[in-house]
Amino acid sequence: AWSLNELPLELRPNAIVNWTNPLEKGQINGSTFVWEYEGRPVVIGQLFSYLTGAEKRSFCHVFTALTDKPVLGRRKGRDFWTPAVSSKSGWKELKAAGAPAENRQTRLLQMRQIARQFDAFTEEASRGKRILRLLPHPLYRSDEALKETDAGLFAYVVGTDPELMILIDCDLTEDSPTW
Repeated sequence: AWSLNELPLELRPNAIVNWTNPLEKGQINGSTFVWEYEGRPVVIGQLFSYLTGAEKRSFCHVFTALTDKPVLGRRKGRDFWTPAVSSKSGWKELKAAGAPAENRQTRLLQMRQIARQFDAFTEEASRGKRILRLLPHPLYRSDEALKETDAGLFAYVVGTDPELMILIDCDLTEDSPTW
């Protein structure tokens, strides 16, 4: 069970992406999931596996909190994940992006324009620098029924493996909404 400030999170029933990483050894395959609170994404979880030799497969997971509020992962009555909350974390306003449009479809175009303004790469001693490719569509988009928020989760990938994700979000209840 997952919670935000002791309130339960809801797992989106399907993976937002099932992916592979063909550039790595070991036949890496995975899936990425989102947990929400009141329609807002709070946790991203990736489950993946890769061959370690002699047909043995290693299974791994990675979780990321998309909030500066306390999140808790609990399994069989025990806490297994409590990410540190930093006073320096939080949302960064993108004033240069302009005001979010009133129309949902136009806001998607704005989100894509914002995502394209960033570059992403990985750099490792064994591989050197590798430029990541931005997927043209968000892996996740907040539910259309929500009128007070709109969010898109964009991924920078190797193959279809999300290496970096950017959440672009606006609160439409504000007098002057911003990204």
